[in-house]
Amino acid sequence: MPPEAHIVHRTAQRMRIRIPSRKGDGAYFTELRNAILKHGTADRVEVNPLTAGVLIVSQAGVSAVLDSSWPAEWLELRESRPVAANRPLAHNMVEGFRSLDSLVREVSGGELDIPSLALIGLVGAGIYQITVGNFTAPAWYTAFWYAASIALKAGNSSEPGGML
Repeated sequence: MPPEAHIVHRTAQRMRIRIPSRKGDGAYFTELRNAILKHGTADRVEVNPLTAGVLIVSQAGVSAVLDSSWPAEWLELRESRPVAANRPLAHNMVEGFRSLDSLVREVSGGELDIPSLALIGLVGAGIYQITVGNFTAPAWYTAFWYAASIALKAGNSSEPGGML
């Protein structure tokens, strides 16, 4: 019986799958990658045995990849993500920021990310506040910026500047 897999994220041309029961099984993920590419509908397949993740990119659309016969042989796909057991709020927030950061990078061709957008926005808002004469009170975006900074740094203390 093939292992259970969960679609974590899906767009028209991209799909991210997690296969928790095969976490760390490098041979399985290498063979799975080869099987997906062999079918010919995927343009790019990235596997990560450490996170039990598979990223499938297809210009023809991930529906074409899923409509083929390979998935039934390798995994049992579920549309929903498994319930996260006892994950801290900061972890869930960081996951959201990572997804958004990936989207921003993809849309901007790698030129922008969330910290860049936040920096541009904060500088612009600061210039606006100065031009209207507000020199004293920090605005709402300051609190959000500090909150985001804390959330990004919460999960990875080994990397300065956060997880993104």
